[in-house]
Amino acid sequence: MSFITAGKTNFKYLLVAVVLAAIAGAGIFFYQQYSYKKIESAYQPVVSDPINNPVSNQINNASTTSQEKGESDCGEMQDPLGRDSCYQDAAIEKKDPSVCDKIQGDWPFYSKNKCYSGVASAKQDPSSCDKIDDQATKDNCYSIVASAQKDSSICDKIQNEDNKNNCYDLAK
Repeated sequence: MSFITAGKTNFKYLLVAVVLAAIAGAGIFFYQQYSYKKIESAYQPVVSDPINNPVSNQINNASTTSQEKGESDCGEMQDPLGRDSCYQDAAIEKKDPSVCDKIQGDWPFYSKNKCYSGVASAKQDPSSCDKIDDQATKDNCYSIVASAQKDSSICDKIQNEDNKNNCYDLAK
């Protein structure tokens, strides 16, 4: 090999290696700085400007709760998640399970089953639990109401034996 000679250091090849390492290091440094700024800008809050940015205004209005809007206003909302959230909040606030029937989606935090469970908890009335489709959610609903009322007879409606036994303990 011509760049390695016995007892001599070829500074020309060493200098090329150092320059290449410096260029690569600078490239990595600037790439990280650029990526960090790009990520940081992604987390900036959306400023609502109804004139220049009507889309962000619609998104911000979709998160309005039932305390600010009445139940009748929920149906006018364009966003399905916001509409279902509004109906669920209104049902729990009014303690009216019939409002839950207007929910159309099955979102992680907003669904008919969760709405019925919330109304049952607010009213402390197990009749709203009877409308729940999912058995695990229904059992949990009965347990919450039985615990709140300290009425172990409600626990008899629970299907899962372990949950039923836990319910009896909570309802004492």
